[in-house]
Amino acid sequence: MYICPQKVEVIFIKIINGEKMKHLVVLTGAGISKESGLATFRGKDGMWTNEEWVYLASTDALLDDTQKCLDFYNYRRKQLSEVEPNHAHKVLAELEKEYKVSIITKVSHPL
Repeated sequence: MYICPQKVEVIFIKIINGEKMKHLVVLTGAGISKESGLATFRGKDGMWTNEEWVYLASTDALLDDTQKCLDFYNYRRKQLSEVEPNHAHKVLAELEKEYKVSIITKVSHPL
């Protein structure tokens, strides 16, 4: 079953109302964290619209401009330290306390 982040609350309500689900699989991407304030890579204002960032996130930058590459990723880590989990993150965390939940994502941060 595919569930977009906006539908997580609906699934949670179904579980509360007694519909039995043995295993909930949630597919997410960067959009789940946009509400928390993290920039996404794709989209109108995504990070991939900045050519320098595309380069800095590459293996070429890691090999040729190591410090700039590390600075880029440190900037991303700093952003992560300045945001909080949003409603979708919290609902998923609550579901994990009582149900078998598998979250499949390309997101690499721990929100």
